[in-house]
Order: sequence, then structure tokens, then C-alpha cells
Amino acid sequence: MGFLGRKKSVPPDAPTGVQGTGEAASTVALTAQQNFAAMMKGTVAPALRDMGFKGSGQVFTLPTPDHFAIIGFQKSAYSDASDVRVTANVSVIAVSAWEAARAERSYLPAKPAANTFYGSFAWQKRIGKLTPEGEDLWWVIPGSVDPTPVARQIIETVRDYALTAMKDQIAGA
Repeated sequence: MGFLGRKKSVPPDAPTGVQGTGEAASTVALTAQQNFAAMMKGTVAPALRDMGFKGSGQVFTLPTPDHFAIIGFQKSAYSDASDVRVTANVSVIAVSAWEAARAERSYLPAKPAANTFYGSFAWQKRIGKLTPEGEDLWWVIPGSVDPTPVARQIIETVRDYALTAMKDQIAGA
């Protein structure tokens, strides 16, 4: 058979999506980028909301009147269609400290960005630095496998380390 008769082989455990409609519809494996987005939307974001965070995509905030408390998920520049490497940046910045910094630095936005480091007036850590190992932590999400185990690791790490540290910073510990 020629090229038109061949079907793309999809591993049985690969996350898939439906492409097209009707008889032309076919099941295709998701790219790592699509797998990451689906994992964040379908698993990680709902769990973070259950912990009290608000947000979507790659940025989540913990509502507090006196602080900007933010978790930003940052993809590696080396991520591609075959795998996505992601870490999380955790920030707690007193609103008063942010306003004072903005008065001195007019280029700062009205609210801090999740994945920008601002300096000593802001408490900002990579999530891996908050774990007992204290080392930078990157999760890998391939396009060819179910990302649920990685999603669970992300959720547990946020719950057990980032959320606790954020609450401690907000309380002034």
C-alpha cells in the first residue's frame, strides 16, 4: 500500500486527541506541549483550586489582601514536541514592598509577574529549593505517555512544600 493507506502507529498508553470529523476523523498522539496543557487544565489546575488558589494556564495566585502570592509554572527553553520540562516559581511579595519598589522603578508592572525574579525585597524561590532535597526540580512531560503520575508529583509538591512556605511567608514567619 502507498502512503495514503498507512495509519500512524499510536502506543496504546499514549494520550490521544481526535483530529477532524466524520469518516476523516483520526486519533493522533498528543505532542508534549498538548499533553502538558491538558494535564494542567484537567488535573493540576483543579487540584490547586481545591487548595485555595485561583488561576489557570501556568499562573496561580493565593488570594490575600496584603501580599502577592503566586505560583508560576515555567517551561524550559529546551522543551519541544517530544517532551516538556517544567518547574514552578513561588513568590510572596508584600503589597507595600511592591508599591515601594514601583515608586523607585517605574518600569515595574502593577502586579508582579509569576516567573520574573525581582530582587531582595521579594521572597521568591524555585519549588525544588523548598523540598527537603533543596535542589532545583524539573518535571518532564513526554507526549507519548499518560502525564497523571507527573501531575500527582506536581500537586503533592505544591501542597506539601510551596503552599506551606507561602502561608509561612504571608504570616511573617
